[in-house]
Parts: sequence; C-alpha cells; structure tokens
Amino acid sequence: MVAIMNIHSMSAGRRFRSETSLPFTRVDDERLTWLDQFCLWASNWSAGCKRLTDKNTKSPGLTTTTFKALIRTTRGVVQLIRTLLTSGAFEYVLTGKFQSDTIEARFGCYRNRAGYQPLMNQHLMGHKCTFGTVELFKCSSQ
Repeated sequence: MVAIMNIHSMSAGRRFRSETSLPFTRVDDERLTWLDQFCLWASNWSAGCKRLTDKNTKSPGLTTTTFKALIRTTRGVVQLIRTLLTSGAFEYVLTGKFQSDTIEARFGCYRNRAGYQPLMNQHLMGHKCTFGTVELFKCSSQ
C-alpha cells in the first residue's frame, strides 16, 4: 500500500522495477480494485476488534479514529484518482503529490520561530516569509 500511495514520478516504477509504483493511467487499474478491497478488509478488521474488546481491556487493533481515517483517506484517494482520470484533464495521476509535506514543513518552521506556541496567530506573527497572511489563507473561486 505504501508504494501505491507514494508515487512521485513517472519513472519510479520503471527505475525500481515495481509495477505498483507506476503512475495511474486507467480507471480500471487493478491497484484501485485492490485499494477498494483493502477498505473492506480494514472495515471488517475494525468491526472484529470492536467485538473482541470490552470496557476494561485495550483494543487489539487500531483506534476507532485511526480506522476511520485510514478508510476515508483510502476511499478518497481512489475516488480522486478515478475522477481525475475520467475528467479527461489528466493523462496520469501521481499519488505522492497528494501529500501535505510542504505545508507541514512550513508550519513546522512557524512553530520553531514562535517558540512552539500552539496559537495560530503566534505562528503567523513569527514568520519571515515572502508572502503575507492574506495570501496564505486566500481562497480562489476559479
């Protein structure tokens, strides 16, 4: 699953000789079917873990929140890939580009400059970036 969700370039699959690392180019790609089946498996695992636990014991699986996040994220990525490919606007999809590493690094910088203060206004007050806060939060209607 990691390889499927972490495709960053057109050539990675060929370079690493891994078909799971090739970009998505078809809506009927078997990896999308595998991800759909993975979601069903994770749902069944979550349900099984709930049945095995009582109030006084620790769950043998992931937390409910983690299960939900895993399933929703996976389903969302599958739906997004299919939508992008059927729209005709994209020839291929690189799932590694869906990550938020860049914005997380930016906010990590803000946290460091603000002395690890948890308030958003302190993050923004502490930055010395080339763009203003208005640009950071500007939404486009296009």
